[in-house]
Parts: sequence; C-alpha cells; structure tokens
Amino acid sequence: MPLAKRDSATFWVYSRTDGEATVSVDHLGVGRASLSLNGEKLDVPQVGGGRKGTDQVRMFLSGGINKITVTGASHELALDPPRVTPSSGTLTTKVYQAEDGTVTGATKVTGGYTFASAGKAVTDMGDGKANALTVDVTARHSGRHAVTIRYSNGEQAPATHYNPDPIARHTDLSVNGGPARRVLFPTTFHFNNFWELTVPVTLKRGTNRLSFTAAELPDFNGVTYNQYDQRSPYTPVIDRIAVTPLAVK
Repeated sequence: MPLAKRDSATFWVYSRTDGEATVSVDHLGVGRASLSLNGEKLDVPQVGGGRKGTDQVRMFLSGGINKITVTGASHELALDPPRVTPSSGTLTTKVYQAEDGTVTGATKVTGGYTFASAGKAVTDMGDGKANALTVDVTARHSGRHAVTIRYSNGEQAPATHYNPDPIARHTDLSVNGGPARRVLFPTTFHFNNFWELTVPVTLKRGTNRLSFTAAELPDFNGVTYNQYDQRSPYTPVIDRIAVTPLAVK
C-alpha cells in the first residue's frame, strides 16, 4: 500500500485483553510516517526510512478492536498491514490500590466487596465535588499513559414490570488539577462484579495526582434533573488503578 506525505491509512487490530502488544510495521521506501492509536498520536519516533525494513512499536491495546492510523510525514513509503503479537515486559505497569488514596467528604473505603483485588474498594464518590478520591501516581517519562480503572457498577433505575434499566455511572477525572474529563462506565450488573476500563491521559515525569468525583448533569434547560433516576450523580466503586505508558518504540 503506497502512502504519500499527509496521506493516512487506517487499520483495525484485535487484542484479547487490555495490555501490551508488539505492533510490527513492514515498510518499503525512504518515506516516514507517524502513528496514532485510537485517535491518540503516539509519542514514538516515526516509522519508515532506510528503504526496506520493519519497525516494532510496543503499544497498550484495549481489549477488543483498536484503531491504528499511519500518516505520511515525508516522501513516500509502501506499507503492509501491521502485524500484532502479544508481548510483555517493555511497558511497565504500576498498580495503585484505591483505598491507599485520599478520600474526602462522604467518600469512604469499604471492605464490603469480596471480589475487590485486595479486599477493599472506595465508594460513594460524587453527588458533588466535595466527595472525591485522589490517588498519586508516578511516571518515569512525560507523555501519554493508559490509566486502567478496575471498577464495579450495579446501579439501575427503578425497573418496570418487564425491563431492568442499568445505568452507566461516570467519573469526572482530573489530572494534576486540570480540567475534568467525563468518563462513562458501563454496568457490571452487580457491585461485587469488577471490570476494567482504560482511559488515556497525559502525565508529567514524576508524581501526578488523579482526582475522581462526579455530579449529575441537569436536563437540557440547565435547571431541572431527571425525575426517573436515570442518571447517576455517583462514580462507580473503584478497586484499583493501573498506569502504563501508551507506547514505546
């Protein structure tokens, strides 16, 4: 596949789980290209050059389908579809238990969920910014990182006689006091059933503070709130947070 400067090619690749994988890019020609993963431009050197060869990039892929985009940066090169193989040991993951963070307001640590990874989790974040969890994490290098949150969400609106109504809880995630990003968490069908969800964030080298809270958004008029309890003001229960560099070449 020829790729000229400023042209792009998109490939869809599969990963069984969230985690590291090696993406091999076979190329021909003197051109170079940049890489993006799921819309995130990667902080890695460009691929290509040297007429013929293979560049290997370790990426943190999400479980399921991932979007890899190759964009021409100079001259022209020819590409084969990327090859993806499981790998480990290059992207170092650091794991932080939520209960080791700082809770404020009504937020509390609980031992009531037997399937939490260390026997404890954090709950009751949200319904206002005063009820929050903050966790300090470290990064060896500045740049984009994958923050994987192990959570549970068993909330549902009052059910009708024929149809349960699960609710996607959310968290307003702020990094180092910056603007909050709203992240939705699908139902896990029970508060003692934990899933994982990965969010890309930018971290600086050294210590970074992640803040989790939530607040229900009003209706379109900006004044009233949903009278049928179909939007939650709370975050999910958070068990642990794992931090991994998004990519390394």
